[in-house]
Amino acid sequence: MFQSSWGVYFLVFFLPLYLVRFKFGFIPINLWELMAIFFLSIWFLKKYQEKKIKRDFFEKSFLGNKGIFWSILIIFLFLFLSAVFNDNWMKSLGMIKSWFLIPLFFSFWAQKVVLPRKKENILKSYFFSATAISIIGLVYLILGEMTYDGRLTAFFNSPNYLAMFLAPSVIIGWKLAKTKKTFFYLFLGIILIALYFSFSYSAWIATTIALVIVQTKDFFREKQKNKIFIFLIFLASMMFFLFFFQLKTEKFRSSFGMEARSSFNSRITIWKASWKIIQESPFLGIGIANFQSKYLEYQKFFPPYLNWAVPHPHNIFLAFWLFGGIGALLSFVFLLFFWLKEFWRKKNEENGEIVWVVLGIMTTIIIQGFFDTTYFKNDLAVIFWLNFIF
Repeated sequence: MFQSSWGVYFLVFFLPLYLVRFKFGFIPINLWELMAIFFLSIWFLKKYQEKKIKRDFFEKSFLGNKGIFWSILIIFLFLFLSAVFNDNWMKSLGMIKSWFLIPLFFSFWAQKVVLPRKKENILKSYFFSATAISIIGLVYLILGEMTYDGRLTAFFNSPNYLAMFLAPSVIIGWKLAKTKKTFFYLFLGIILIALYFSFSYSAWIATTIALVIVQTKDFFREKQKNKIFIFLIFLASMMFFLFFFQLKTEKFRSSFGMEARSSFNSRITIWKASWKIIQESPFLGIGIANFQSKYLEYQKFFPPYLNWAVPHPHNIFLAFWLFGGIGALLSFVFLLFFWLKEFWRKKNEENGEIVWVVLGIMTTIIIQGFFDTTYFKNDLAVIFWLNFIF
């Protein structure tokens, strides 16, 4: 199992086990990390004995792309420097381990042990995991276990965390449903219900845009034009009705700044505070573990504060700038550029259909990332790096 693709499928399916946390001495770790380290250690040991580490990692993986390699290296460098030159450097290094090192090495391993023709099974594992979480979420819904404002969280810390995990799986489900197998339609429907009751508007919008982009691959095929047009009308109608029925809800009014204490106004405050923090620490940032304390320090500049517990700046680009300075932000942007360049090269190859699905997943992550921090969390980091192996 340790040398086979089943280990990868197992770990992808059980991604939510990162929520089971404990310590080895003073080192914090979680159950998913522990399993991943166990699997990876056995594989690394075997490759070391075979003297194939360099070949497998730097010649036959996505690190073979120099642009991607240097982007990742510079991100690590700036995150490390920011951690060392700011407070909480031990905690920051732990977060770098959990949110960068282990997810990245796991993706290397997945690329090595899963045959190209079976890589779609990684997406299926993620889709089945999202389905299982959605079923659990529906149990919470039936039992009335919701937030104070009627949103579904399941066992995640917030409705947005649930939505960030589920949204990319909708793109996979849409592709799988094309096989016309009934259970894929059923599973996709369950995920959509759970995503709906998260009432994460950014997830709704990001998923819709991603589906449109994925379908554009067929737009210029003469026989597909009418189907695509109907599909676009259907999506537009669905979004209209979803938001129409939300118009009078407290969540809608809160999200779009119609109330003084709204989530929209809270985000504006968070972004303003983030920008002010960046202006004072533009080059190395504040370290990956320090946003909550820094945010509270800047309360006096933006009275009254609408949120006190804010571990992230609710924007993936601001997060990279704050956590690793301008070098980390620019390297992240270049990383996305080189990834997109690779997509463009592969989109017409034999596995082009899967590559388009992965484009949809990355689109969901980035668009939702303008309103939420869709990377700095154990499961989301793994999902991000898995996009690089297709």
